[in-house]
Amino acid sequence: MATIEKKKPCPNSICLPQGGTGQVCNGATLRINSLQDSRCPVNVQCIWAGQANVTLLLSKGRASITTELILGAQPQDQAEVTLDNKVYDVLLQSVEPYPVSFGGLAWITYTDYNVQFGLWRVCHGAQSASRTCSTWSSSRNTIDSTTNAIIFAGQPGFIGAAQGLEITSIILYLIAGILIILGIIDLQKIPIEYMFIGAAALLFLTIIFLSAALGVMSVQGRNHHSGAYLDWAWWIGLLGLIITIICVILLIIFILDVYQKHPPKLQDNNNSNFNNSYPGQQQWNNFSPMTMGQFATPPPPAYFSYPSYNQWPAGQQVPQFYPNNQVQNPFVGYGGMTDSRLSPFLAAMARQQLNNMPPGQFY
Repeated sequence: MATIEKKKPCPNSICLPQGGTGQVCNGATLRINSLQDSRCPVNVQCIWAGQANVTLLLSKGRASITTELILGAQPQDQAEVTLDNKVYDVLLQSVEPYPVSFGGLAWITYTDYNVQFGLWRVCHGAQSASRTCSTWSSSRNTIDSTTNAIIFAGQPGFIGAAQGLEITSIILYLIAGILIILGIIDLQKIPIEYMFIGAAALLFLTIIFLSAALGVMSVQGRNHHSGAYLDWAWWIGLLGLIITIICVILLIIFILDVYQKHPPKLQDNNNSNFNNSYPGQQQWNNFSPMTMGQFATPPPPAYFSYPSYNQWPAGQQVPQFYPNNQVQNPFVGYGGMTDSRLSPFLAAMARQQLNNMPPGQFY
């Protein structure tokens, strides 16, 4: 409803329903005191969120001017425009309100309206059994019988846009987290660098969607309701955006470090032994190969008799060597292997040491 205040001798006011016309005097001030939307039942006060755009057609003869008035968040807020010194025929063409259709969590609520919104429903009124609630999917308006207030069905545009962006961000978060976990546990299916590169790319896309969600909430939700609890949601989203940016930077640094150092985790470690890396090499059993630079040579052969080392003093009987009857005293042999056979080199050194010792020094 539009009320036109006119200077004398004109009438004090003219009520214009939607589509109605009236005439104003010279220099009259057009003031919007209340608005009646076609979706509102008769004698029911609607609850507005944000602003209502009122389109007025001012005409003088064949000339016409279209102007818009913006009604504030409160229904009793007034918006006015002062006309010039002409007589206009005023036509209230359209009223496009921004209805409240939020629902849900108690800590996300407007301070200028007693409305709570959440994931599944919208409620109007204080926390009590008598408050009015409806689901997001409700196809008709819900009216509070005590306050005679209406809550429009469906969610406003900026909430739907922000929710879609946030859901997309959550999906990207989950996929990136799965890739990081697979890279940590190392299933040897995909190289670790590819997993972390994919996670960094998904988190970079998440930054875009989170930034868009914060922009929508800031421009259409947070700014229109300064001091509302929507500020909490916006600051939490900003904190998540900052953390995501830090994670992307750290992942990129980690990937660059992986490419430079090439840790063993990135190599093919599917239980392959040394011979798999050198297909043309000889197979050596029970001994480790001797590695010299880029070349690998087999260990010395194992002898079961040592005639060339049996240099006993003249006149003494050379003991016979029986490999099957030797005392089993395992020791760490060549290449770190535990073996019961004596090394020929060590046996020769032991004999030489015994021969070089003077008589009488045996203990």
